[in-house]
Amino acid sequence: MPHRTGAKIRDGRRRSDRPQGLREERSLTALAQAYEAALGAKELSQKKPVSDEEAVAVLKARLDMSETQRTALEVQRKSLLEENANLRDLLSVDPQTRLLKPLGLRDAYQKVHADLVQKGVNANSCVHVGFFDGDGMKRLNDTYGYEETDKIVTFLAQSISKQCRPTDFIARIYQTGDELYFLATEVGRRTGQKGPTVSMERHAQNIQDQKNFIKRLLRKVEKLEFPGHPGLRVTISAGMATVVGIDDSFEVFWHQIERYFKRAEEAMRLAKKKGKNTVVIYEEEFGLSEEV
Repeated sequence: MPHRTGAKIRDGRRRSDRPQGLREERSLTALAQAYEAALGAKELSQKKPVSDEEAVAVLKARLDMSETQRTALEVQRKSLLEENANLRDLLSVDPQTRLLKPLGLRDAYQKVHADLVQKGVNANSCVHVGFFDGDGMKRLNDTYGYEETDKIVTFLAQSISKQCRPTDFIARIYQTGDELYFLATEVGRRTGQKGPTVSMERHAQNIQDQKNFIKRLLRKVEKLEFPGHPGLRVTISAGMATVVGIDDSFEVFWHQIERYFKRAEEAMRLAKKKGKNTVVIYEEEFGLSEEV
Protein backbone atom coordinates (compact mmCIF):
# COMPACT_ATOMS: atom_id res chain seq x y z
CA MET A 1 0.00 0.00 0.00
CA PRO A 2 1.56 3.33 -1.03
CA HIS A 3 2.72 5.57 1.73
CA ARG A 4 0.70 8.80 2.13
CA THR A 5 1.98 11.97 3.71
CA GLY A 6 0.30 13.48 6.73
CA ALA A 7 -1.16 16.34 4.66
CA LYS A 8 -2.62 13.91 2.18
CA ILE A 9 -3.96 11.77 5.02
CA ARG A 10 -5.57 14.82 6.59
CA ASP A 11 -7.03 15.92 3.22
CA GLY A 12 -8.27 12.44 2.57
CA ARG A 13 -9.73 12.20 6.05
CA ARG A 14 -11.59 15.47 5.60
CA ARG A 15 -13.08 14.25 2.32
CA SER A 16 -14.01 10.82 3.62
CA ASP A 17 -15.29 12.14 6.94
CA ARG A 18 -17.91 14.46 5.31
CA PRO A 19 -21.38 13.21 6.13
CA GLN A 20 -23.25 11.95 3.07
CA GLY A 21 -26.33 14.06 3.87
CA LEU A 22 -24.27 17.25 4.13
CA ARG A 23 -22.73 16.62 0.72
CA GLU A 24 -26.19 16.08 -0.80
CA GLU A 25 -27.60 19.19 0.88
CA ARG A 26 -24.78 21.35 -0.42
CA SER A 27 -25.25 19.86 -3.89
CA LEU A 28 -28.97 20.65 -3.87
CA THR A 29 -28.35 24.10 -2.47
CA ALA A 30 -25.93 24.78 -5.33
CA LEU A 31 -28.59 23.57 -7.76
CA ALA A 32 -31.17 25.88 -6.21
CA GLN A 33 -28.74 28.81 -6.39
CA ALA A 34 -28.18 28.10 -10.07
CA TYR A 35 -31.93 28.23 -10.65
CA GLU A 36 -32.08 31.46 -8.66
CA ALA A 37 -29.32 33.04 -10.76
CA ALA A 38 -31.03 32.02 -13.99
CA LEU A 39 -34.52 33.16 -13.06
CA GLY A 40 -33.96 35.88 -10.47
CA ALA A 41 -36.10 33.88 -8.04
CA LYS A 42 -35.09 34.83 -4.53
CA GLU A 43 -37.71 32.50 -3.15
CA LEU A 44 -35.48 29.54 -3.95
CA SER A 45 -32.71 30.80 -1.70
CA GLN A 46 -35.12 31.01 1.21
CA LYS A 47 -35.77 27.28 1.07
CA LYS A 48 -32.95 25.51 2.92
CA PRO A 49 -32.46 22.70 2.37
CA VAL A 50 -34.28 22.31 -0.96
CA SER A 51 -35.00 19.08 -2.75
CA ASP A 52 -34.62 18.40 -6.43
CA GLU A 53 -38.38 17.97 -6.73
CA GLU A 54 -39.05 21.36 -5.15
CA ALA A 55 -36.48 23.09 -7.31
CA VAL A 56 -37.83 21.52 -10.49
CA ALA A 57 -41.42 22.39 -9.50
CA VAL A 58 -40.54 26.03 -8.89
CA LEU A 59 -38.52 26.16 -12.07
CA LYS A 60 -41.40 24.71 -14.09
CA ALA A 61 -43.86 27.22 -12.60
CA ARG A 62 -41.48 30.05 -13.39
CA LEU A 63 -40.99 28.88 -16.97
CA ASP A 64 -44.76 28.48 -17.50
CA MET A 65 -45.38 31.99 -16.21
CA SER A 66 -42.56 33.35 -18.33
CA GLU A 67 -43.97 31.67 -21.43
CA THR A 68 -47.39 33.17 -20.72
CA GLN A 69 -45.85 36.60 -20.33
CA ARG A 70 -43.91 36.21 -23.55
CA THR A 71 -47.06 35.20 -25.42
CA ALA A 72 -48.96 38.19 -24.05
CA LEU A 73 -46.13 40.56 -24.95
CA GLU A 74 -45.91 39.13 -28.46
CA VAL A 75 -49.65 39.64 -28.97
CA GLN A 76 -49.34 43.20 -27.72
CA ARG A 77 -46.32 43.82 -29.95
CA LYS A 78 -48.14 42.60 -33.07
CA SER A 79 -51.17 44.71 -32.19
CA LEU A 80 -49.01 47.84 -31.82
CA LEU A 81 -47.24 47.14 -35.11
CA GLU A 82 -50.58 46.74 -36.87
CA GLU A 83 -51.91 49.97 -35.37
CA ASN A 84 -48.72 51.78 -36.34
CA ALA A 85 -48.95 50.44 -39.90
CA ASN A 86 -52.58 51.57 -40.16
CA LEU A 87 -51.65 55.01 -38.84
CA ARG A 88 -48.74 55.22 -41.27
CA ASP A 89 -51.08 54.27 -44.10
CA LEU A 90 -53.53 57.02 -43.11
CA LEU A 91 -50.70 59.55 -43.11
CA SER A 92 -49.06 58.27 -46.29
CA VAL A 93 -51.88 57.26 -48.65
CA ASP A 94 -54.93 59.24 -49.76
CA PRO A 95 -57.96 57.06 -48.93
CA GLN A 96 -60.01 58.25 -51.91
CA THR A 97 -57.53 58.05 -54.80
CA ARG A 98 -55.06 55.61 -53.15
CA LEU A 99 -52.31 57.92 -54.33
CA LEU A 100 -49.49 58.90 -52.02
CA LYS A 101 -49.77 61.85 -49.69
CA PRO A 102 -46.73 64.17 -49.29
CA LEU A 103 -45.43 62.10 -46.35
CA GLY A 104 -45.81 58.89 -48.34
CA LEU A 105 -44.05 60.51 -51.28
CA ARG A 106 -41.11 61.40 -49.07
CA ASP A 107 -40.88 57.88 -47.64
CA ALA A 108 -41.13 56.27 -51.06
CA TYR A 109 -38.51 58.48 -52.64
CA GLN A 110 -36.11 57.94 -49.77
CA LYS A 111 -35.75 54.35 -51.01
CA VAL A 112 -35.07 55.58 -54.55
CA HIS A 113 -32.48 58.02 -53.23
CA ALA A 114 -30.69 55.30 -51.24
CA ASP A 115 -30.53 53.11 -54.35
CA LEU A 116 -29.11 55.92 -56.49
CA VAL A 117 -26.46 56.74 -53.90
CA GLN A 118 -25.53 53.08 -53.48
CA LYS A 119 -25.04 52.71 -57.24
CA GLY A 120 -23.02 55.92 -57.39
CA VAL A 121 -25.24 57.52 -60.05
CA ASN A 122 -26.93 60.22 -57.98
CA ALA A 123 -24.50 63.04 -58.86
CA ASN A 124 -25.20 62.61 -62.58
CA SER A 125 -28.98 62.13 -62.20
CA CYS A 126 -31.75 64.68 -62.21
CA VAL A 127 -35.30 64.88 -60.85
CA HIS A 128 -38.17 66.58 -62.62
CA VAL A 129 -40.49 68.18 -60.06
CA GLY A 130 -44.04 68.82 -61.25
CA PHE A 131 -47.12 70.56 -59.89
CA PHE A 132 -50.47 69.74 -61.56
CA ASP A 133 -53.73 71.55 -60.85
CA GLY A 134 -57.18 71.02 -62.35
CA ASP A 135 -58.74 73.87 -64.27
CA GLY A 136 -62.22 75.12 -63.44
CA MET A 137 -62.74 73.04 -60.30
CA LYS A 138 -64.98 75.69 -58.72
CA ARG A 139 -67.37 75.33 -61.64
CA LEU A 140 -67.48 71.57 -61.08
CA ASN A 141 -68.16 72.04 -57.37
CA ASP A 142 -70.99 74.45 -58.11
CA THR A 143 -72.47 72.11 -60.73
CA TYR A 144 -72.06 68.67 -59.15
CA GLY A 145 -71.39 69.34 -55.48
CA TYR A 146 -68.26 68.46 -53.50
CA GLU A 147 -68.91 64.73 -53.18
CA GLU A 148 -69.42 64.15 -56.91
CA THR A 149 -66.55 66.48 -57.79
CA ASP A 150 -64.28 64.45 -55.53
CA LYS A 151 -65.17 61.36 -57.58
CA ILE A 152 -64.27 63.26 -60.75
CA VAL A 153 -60.97 64.35 -59.23
CA THR A 154 -60.28 60.77 -58.11
CA PHE A 155 -60.79 59.46 -61.66
CA LEU A 156 -58.63 62.29 -63.01
CA ALA A 157 -55.78 61.63 -60.55
CA GLN A 158 -55.83 57.88 -61.15
CA SER A 159 -55.84 58.42 -64.92
CA ILE A 160 -52.78 60.70 -64.67
CA SER A 161 -51.02 58.13 -62.50
CA LYS A 162 -51.61 55.40 -65.10
CA GLN A 163 -49.88 57.52 -67.76
CA CYS A 164 -46.70 57.77 -65.70
CA ARG A 165 -43.80 55.35 -65.67
CA PRO A 166 -43.52 52.80 -62.83
CA THR A 167 -40.51 54.76 -61.57
CA ASP A 168 -42.44 58.06 -61.45
CA PHE A 169 -44.38 59.27 -58.41
CA ILE A 170 -47.74 61.05 -58.16
CA ALA A 171 -49.01 62.40 -54.84
CA ARG A 172 -52.25 64.14 -53.89
CA ILE A 173 -51.33 67.19 -51.87
CA TYR A 174 -54.65 67.72 -50.08
CA GLN A 175 -57.29 65.11 -49.33
CA THR A 176 -60.11 67.20 -50.81
CA GLY A 177 -58.09 69.03 -53.45
CA ASP A 178 -57.13 68.49 -57.09
CA GLU A 179 -53.47 69.56 -56.76
CA LEU A 180 -50.92 66.85 -57.49
CA TYR A 181 -47.17 66.54 -56.96
CA PHE A 182 -45.11 64.74 -59.59
CA LEU A 183 -41.57 63.36 -59.41
CA ALA A 184 -39.68 61.77 -62.30
CA THR A 185 -36.07 60.65 -62.09
CA GLU A 186 -33.61 60.54 -64.99
CA VAL A 187 -30.70 58.32 -63.96
CA GLY A 188 -27.27 59.41 -65.16
CA ARG A 189 -24.05 57.52 -65.63
CA ARG A 190 -21.98 56.20 -62.72
CA THR A 191 -19.23 58.52 -61.54
CA GLY A 192 -16.92 58.98 -58.60
CA GLN A 193 -17.11 62.75 -58.85
CA LYS A 194 -19.11 64.90 -56.47
CA GLY A 195 -21.73 67.46 -57.38
CA PRO A 196 -23.96 68.00 -60.42
CA THR A 197 -21.70 67.00 -63.32
CA VAL A 198 -24.44 66.36 -65.91
CA SER A 199 -23.55 68.11 -69.16
CA MET A 200 -25.68 71.07 -70.20
CA GLU A 201 -26.60 69.23 -73.41
CA ARG A 202 -27.86 66.22 -71.50
CA HIS A 203 -29.64 68.46 -69.00
CA ALA A 204 -31.40 70.31 -71.83
CA GLN A 205 -32.41 67.03 -73.45
CA ASN A 206 -33.84 65.73 -70.16
CA ILE A 207 -35.97 68.86 -69.80
CA GLN A 208 -37.16 68.64 -73.39
CA ASP A 209 -38.13 64.99 -72.96
CA GLN A 210 -40.12 65.84 -69.86
CA LYS A 211 -41.81 68.76 -71.61
CA ASN A 212 -42.95 66.43 -74.34
CA PHE A 213 -44.28 63.93 -71.82
CA ILE A 214 -46.33 66.57 -69.97
CA LYS A 215 -47.70 67.94 -73.25
CA ARG A 216 -48.85 64.45 -74.22
CA LEU A 217 -50.32 64.00 -70.76
CA LEU A 218 -52.34 67.21 -71.03
CA ARG A 219 -53.74 66.14 -74.40
CA LYS A 220 -54.82 62.79 -72.97
CA VAL A 221 -56.43 64.41 -69.94
CA GLU A 222 -58.61 66.70 -72.06
CA LYS A 223 -59.95 63.64 -73.90
CA LEU A 224 -60.87 61.68 -70.77
CA GLU A 225 -64.39 60.25 -70.55
CA PHE A 226 -65.64 60.50 -66.97
CA PRO A 227 -67.97 57.74 -65.77
CA GLY A 228 -71.50 59.02 -65.26
CA HIS A 229 -70.73 62.36 -66.89
CA PRO A 230 -70.85 62.03 -70.68
CA GLY A 231 -69.48 65.04 -72.48
CA LEU A 232 -67.64 66.39 -69.43
CA ARG A 233 -64.21 67.77 -70.28
CA VAL A 234 -61.57 68.58 -67.69
CA THR A 235 -58.13 70.09 -68.26
CA ILE A 236 -55.10 70.66 -66.05
CA SER A 237 -52.35 73.24 -65.86
CA ALA A 238 -48.81 72.18 -65.01
CA GLY A 239 -45.54 73.65 -63.80
CA MET A 240 -42.18 71.93 -63.77
CA ALA A 241 -38.70 72.53 -62.36
CA THR A 242 -35.68 70.26 -62.60
CA VAL A 243 -33.14 69.41 -59.91
CA VAL A 244 -29.79 68.58 -61.52
CA GLY A 245 -27.53 66.39 -59.41
CA ILE A 246 -28.80 64.56 -56.34
CA ASP A 247 -27.01 65.19 -53.05
CA ASP A 248 -25.66 62.21 -51.09
CA SER A 249 -27.62 63.32 -48.02
CA PHE A 250 -31.33 62.60 -48.32
CA GLU A 251 -32.24 65.39 -45.89
CA VAL A 252 -30.32 67.94 -47.93
CA PHE A 253 -31.77 66.59 -51.16
CA TRP A 254 -35.37 66.56 -49.92
CA HIS A 255 -35.08 70.11 -48.63
CA GLN A 256 -34.08 71.03 -52.17
CA ILE A 257 -37.05 69.08 -53.59
CA GLU A 258 -39.43 71.05 -51.35
CA ARG A 259 -38.01 74.31 -52.69
CA TYR A 260 -38.50 73.08 -56.23
CA PHE A 261 -42.09 72.09 -55.54
CA LYS A 262 -42.68 75.77 -54.75
CA ARG A 263 -40.99 76.76 -57.98
CA ALA A 264 -43.09 74.27 -59.92
CA GLU A 265 -46.19 75.74 -58.29
CA GLU A 266 -45.13 79.24 -59.39
CA ALA A 267 -44.74 77.91 -62.91
CA MET A 268 -48.19 76.29 -62.73
CA ARG A 269 -49.78 79.59 -61.69
CA LEU A 270 -48.19 81.28 -64.67
CA ALA A 271 -49.65 78.53 -66.85
CA LYS A 272 -53.08 79.42 -65.43
CA LYS A 273 -52.56 83.06 -66.36
CA LYS A 274 -51.56 82.06 -69.88
CA GLY A 275 -54.92 80.43 -70.50
CA LYS A 276 -54.75 77.11 -68.64
CA ASN A 277 -54.38 73.62 -70.12
CA THR A 278 -50.67 74.21 -70.66
CA VAL A 279 -47.31 73.73 -68.95
CA VAL A 280 -44.65 76.24 -67.93
CA ILE A 281 -41.06 75.25 -67.08
CA TYR A 282 -39.18 76.96 -64.28
CA GLU A 283 -35.57 77.60 -65.18
CA GLU A 284 -33.36 78.65 -62.31
CA GLU A 285 -31.13 80.84 -64.49
CA PHE A 286 -33.92 82.80 -66.15
CA GLY A 287 -36.86 82.60 -63.72
CA LEU A 288 -40.14 81.58 -65.31
CA SER A 289 -39.68 80.62 -68.94
CA GLU A 290 -42.17 81.19 -71.73
CA GLU A 291 -45.04 78.82 -72.38
CA VAL A 292 -44.08 75.46 -73.86
